[in-house]
Amino acid sequence: MMKTRLKFGPLACAALALFPLSSAAYAQTASAGAEAGDDTGNDIVVTANRREESAQKVGIAVTALAPQSLENAAIIQSSDIAKLVPALNTIPNAGSPVTAYSIRGVSLPDGSAQQESPIAIYQDGVYVANTAAAGFPVFDLQRVEALRGPQGTLFGRNATGGLIQFISNKPEEGFSAQIEGSLGSYDLRQIEGFVNYGNDVIAVRVAGSHLESDGFIKNRLGRNLLTRNVDALRIQVRFEPNPDTVFTLRAEGFDQKGTARAGKHVATWTPPGALYPEPLPADVDAWGSGPGNDLFGYRDTNPDPYTVEVNRPGFLTKNNKTLALTYEQALGAVSLNSTTAYTRTKVGYLEDSDAGPTDSLVFATSSDVDTFSQELRFQGDHGRFRWTAGGYYIKIDGDYDGSFTVPEFFGFSTRSEAFFNQKTRSFSLFAQGEYDLTDRLTFILGGRYQWDKNNLDLAVDCIDFTPDSCAVIFPGYSDGAPGTLGTLRNVVQQQKNDDWSGKVGLNFQATQDLLFYVSASKGLKGGGWTISPDGTSLVDRFGFGPEKLYAYEAGVKSTLADGKVTANLSAFYYDYKGAQTYFFSGVTATVFNQNATNKGFEFEVSARPWRGGNIGFNVAYADPIVKGIVTPEGIQSQRPTLASKWQVGWNAGQSIDLSDRVNLYLGYVAKYTSNRYFNIVNEPLLLGKAYTVHDLNAKLTLDDRYWISVFASNVTDKKYVSAIFSQAPQGYALLQYAEPRVIGLRVGAKF
Repeated sequence: MMKTRLKFGPLACAALALFPLSSAAYAQTASAGAEAGDDTGNDIVVTANRREESAQKVGIAVTALAPQSLENAAIIQSSDIAKLVPALNTIPNAGSPVTAYSIRGVSLPDGSAQQESPIAIYQDGVYVANTAAAGFPVFDLQRVEALRGPQGTLFGRNATGGLIQFISNKPEEGFSAQIEGSLGSYDLRQIEGFVNYGNDVIAVRVAGSHLESDGFIKNRLGRNLLTRNVDALRIQVRFEPNPDTVFTLRAEGFDQKGTARAGKHVATWTPPGALYPEPLPADVDAWGSGPGNDLFGYRDTNPDPYTVEVNRPGFLTKNNKTLALTYEQALGAVSLNSTTAYTRTKVGYLEDSDAGPTDSLVFATSSDVDTFSQELRFQGDHGRFRWTAGGYYIKIDGDYDGSFTVPEFFGFSTRSEAFFNQKTRSFSLFAQGEYDLTDRLTFILGGRYQWDKNNLDLAVDCIDFTPDSCAVIFPGYSDGAPGTLGTLRNVVQQQKNDDWSGKVGLNFQATQDLLFYVSASKGLKGGGWTISPDGTSLVDRFGFGPEKLYAYEAGVKSTLADGKVTANLSAFYYDYKGAQTYFFSGVTATVFNQNATNKGFEFEVSARPWRGGNIGFNVAYADPIVKGIVTPEGIQSQRPTLASKWQVGWNAGQSIDLSDRVNLYLGYVAKYTSNRYFNIVNEPLLLGKAYTVHDLNAKLTLDDRYWISVFASNVTDKKYVSAIFSQAPQGYALLQYAEPRVIGLRVGAKF
């Protein structure tokens, strides 16, 4: 067996180079740009260890985003933060209602709502279990924290690849309010704001957002695609009967309605002697349906990637409601935190999967999911020794269905469908301690033991709208193959697993401004099932087991120039046992376990070199490889979906005082993302090419109360794909393009 060795020579060299530059005064600047006009630095606080600490004192690769950073990049929904976070890729609502996240090449881009992501999403300390609910509107935020690497010891669920936490502004004493309205391209109309009122005992904060957009995919046969109408509301009540006791009740939800998306249609074929599908030349009749046409007789001849001819615009609806209660109690040197949460998510989605005027293939799915979670956590600070311990329980009950409908195909008409209920129960106990061996050296040890139980109750069926259509279109239901879903029709299965995760690490505070850290950790993600309604899946193989990640990481965090500069470097090596791997072809989806490795690094620097100015730069490299993948060329190692080798980001901002009352802020954000594949079989047709996106923002503020700003996202109007799906058996591929240039105007006031 070949062993891979990761050398940390560049890390050590960089650390030595930074060492003599360290200053005596400690400060921390925000990654991706901080609040303008602060020349003395800004100590960014994060909760990566489940307690508030300076980001520069935490031995974890973490990026913290302040509100100014989110505004500069025109962040509207949660997946947009990929513009600002190193090593992060996202697919928002691509071919399904779910949102997929990838950190350091770790992802599970399965479009099924019953799957949980290896990138755990949290809102105000509550785990967002449903991937369809992970694409939510963002507003009235205090900050966003993106943690890279396994976080499962202190956080309750499935964070093998990393964790992203969205932290909203809390109710506070006094009165404050804000309102902001926006207009932009594609009839973008948005209004958001908050009202806060309270005293030292009770405070209430109500925040909301409304967004409408006519969609940037022009449909020549009907309504535009990706239209949006989104309403969101958050109500928080904070009650402090005494200085040691705090209750916070949060009621939050969003409701989204709009049309689905259909990819840009590209006719394909596999030429004689070729191994992979290719774009079909206009003069070749590969399918007997006309030169250049797919199996259904269609070819999209319009070169504009944002123009389609779809006879079914489809729909996407989401309704998500959360009620959470947090109880915090100080008990001397020990504190107690209890978080109880209930979420219900209802989703409906229908898509024209042939992406053309033919009525050939329609995909639909819906889900109704209830999630309950309870975490009880104790923390103690005893000088040299700090600890966290507790328990976590989560219950997920979901009803799901999915179907493929063929309304008309050479006289045949049929539908294959799956209806199932999936229940997840998980309980875990965890503890982590930090002990200062010396004034500079800290030892960290933590662990979690987790018990999971998953139950599946599944029924599949195929309906003939015309005689013998199932036998022709979905032969899995009629060929009598033993052990397939199509043969058995009804399946009840259960998975039970228990295992440990943990972390051991050392932090060395060489000076007040220079931190070195190393860690070894094990992460876990629970198993599950992939449900393909075509009936071909083998019953004894369509379940997949837990994945285990052994991660090794080292890094350095440095604060320079009296707090005006921060420079952070991290390097990692991952060894996966049974990585959950997603494969999609035609109408068949599969998740299976394969061994994998990954190695890479990230470097971030943020600086305020002059009064009112801020600049930043980051680079991320990741080289994940999944072993033993069956391809047309044989068994090979492949790159996982969404895994870009390189990402490079840079930003700049300048605050200018035009007078005692008027301030002008100019902001710029850019990010380069290298090639990435959209399936585990790395065929050329499914390669997304590299791209760079630039965003601009200019904001004029009067008396620090009133403002007007203009923004331009993707200002160069770069056309790049966010997802590609191959329908090779039907002779086409679907290319889903990311949002083109959006120019807008904001006007706001606070009181």
